[in-house]
Amino acid sequence: MLFVLLSVVFCGLAIKGATGPQWGGSRFDAYFFLLTTLAVLCAWFPVRHALFEERLADASERLLAHDDIAVNCMSKFGGIFYLNYAGYVYQGSDVINLKANICKLLQQYLDSPAGADHAMLYSLHVLTHEAMHVADEFDERRADCRAFQRNHKMAEQLGVPPLIAAINSRDLHRTRSARHPYYSAECEPGRGMDEDLPDAVWVLSN
Repeated sequence: MLFVLLSVVFCGLAIKGATGPQWGGSRFDAYFFLLTTLAVLCAWFPVRHALFEERLADASERLLAHDDIAVNCMSKFGGIFYLNYAGYVYQGSDVINLKANICKLLQQYLDSPAGADHAMLYSLHVLTHEAMHVADEFDERRADCRAFQRNHKMAEQLGVPPLIAAINSRDLHRTRSARHPYYSAECEPGRGMDEDLPDAVWVLSN
């Protein structure tokens, strides 16, 4: 919001300078172009933010074959009210809310999926996990396991090459922590939460 306001202010000053009374010199002088440049730069940040949210929403829609999903990358200030959550979805809602650091890590992951570290991979899992809530799975352990079985598909929908997406998804499951509150020993190939998906990648050999 701050960048939007600044963009409007700089744009207004540029227009005022170009259309107001002149005391010599061109209406379109260096001052005008400086203000115009600042207005464009300030506008770029919210536009980029909105485009990234739309990219995440589109990927989630394709994964679930579900229309009208929205993704909200919260501000750092907004996220302080949800300190214990990386993301959340209200029951009955189609809006995926993600903490600011999760969105930042997701952007880093998409910039370099082949060299992603655990934090970047985890951000992908958070998005897929929250998508499972949009699909009406609100048992956290089952939602988490469903996400582990679909992380590669979410990555592919985001534009990650299939082989890299598969390796990333396999690594996500292999490195999950038994101390995590959503952990279940049944979330393994052949066990109770295995959905027998035809394209599951968690059975990839090491």
